[in-house]
Amino acid sequence: MDLFRKYLKEMIEENPVTSRKFVPVEKLKPKVLRNALSTFAWGCTTDKVIALYDTSFFNRGKSGYLLADDAFYLKPQQNTPTSTGGEMN
Repeated sequence: MDLFRKYLKEMIEENPVTSRKFVPVEKLKPKVLRNALSTFAWGCTTDKVIALYDTSFFNRGKSGYLLADDAFYLKPQQNTPTSTGGEMN
């Protein structure tokens, strides 16, 4: 698991596309991490978190994608427009 974690962290930090969105756990503000864990990453512990992609409006960790050692958690933003599948006339 340590090799997997190391690889993912290197990939996130070295890739110019993902590094703009995913923030390694070491660089997260504690409150943002707590919000993500309590809002949508239930059952995940701080020591398992690798990175967070925060999509919340004020960047407070209340929606987004959390990458952990053993799981991937997600919560879309509230009031995100979704398609109903109907056709426009």
